[in-house]
Amino acid sequence: MKSFRLKNGYLLRLDKGEEVVDTILNFAEKMKIKSGSISGIGAVTDCVLGYFDRNRKTYLNKNFNDIYEVIALNGNITYFEQKPILHSHICIGDPHFNAFGGHLFSAVVAVTMELFITEIDTRINRGFVEEFNLNLIDSTEDA
Repeated sequence: MKSFRLKNGYLLRLDKGEEVVDTILNFAEKMKIKSGSISGIGAVTDCVLGYFDRNRKTYLNKNFNDIYEVIALNGNITYFEQKPILHSHICIGDPHFNAFGGHLFSAVVAVTMELFITEIDTRINRGFVEEFNLNLIDSTEDA
């Protein structure tokens, strides 16, 4: 990974073989990012996407093991139990121009990935909401 400091955040270039979610979270922890928004493009493989089934209160996961273009990755970095977490959704495309999307659980960079992290100078915390069995945005802490 290569990173560049910007006025209000960072530009990251992830390299082939890096796991996307882990790399982002390790970077956020290392740089002490309070919270932020994230967007990106690139190419991935070994992708696990999820669709939240509200009735079952759980994610239905699907593996995508070919090489896919990242049409869009959007999300945020927040905190749960004092650790940064990434909540992101991704849309990937195959060679036949089919698109697949959902909650990003994991993916490995196939060629490169370019990500922008916009820092927020407020820590955003998540708390567990039993009704949905999810950790939802719950509170903020000013800088």
